[in-house]
Amino acid sequence: MAAKEMYDYLTTVAADVDVTLGAGSFAIQPAFSLPEAGGRNQVVFEMDDESEVVIELDSSVYFTTKFSWKALNESDSGAIFDLFYNSAYADCLKNSIKWDHPTDGHTYVIKFKSMMNRPRVAAGVFDIDPVDVKIIGRIAD
Repeated sequence: MAAKEMYDYLTTVAADVDVTLGAGSFAIQPAFSLPEAGGRNQVVFEMDDESEVVIELDSSVYFTTKFSWKALNESDSGAIFDLFYNSAYADCLKNSIKWDHPTDGHTYVIKFKSMMNRPRVAAGVFDIDPVDVKIIGRIAD
């Protein structure tokens, strides 16, 4: 565990839907290197004298990343597709869900921020192209 990690800066929130990517029926973890790019909902105004004024619209911290999957069989790609498109789960960009981080041991609340593309790469084999994800909070450990 790092001295400081995403978990330390995110607030505890509830997911819209009680389903977890990386566990149970959706145990297929994405193949990615996790950039911990983040920020706050702030707007910066540059003044005529080149000074800046920062307006903070929300003090909550968020992080972003991209998830992708490579060489999935039909069953696993179907499970990820269902997690994304099914109105009982993520419902595309609408609902937040939980995600078990594969290396830091924490569970986060995420929302998909871009649409999903699933190319067929061979008979019965699918990739899922990178999907933008916003990590909006954490589940208390």
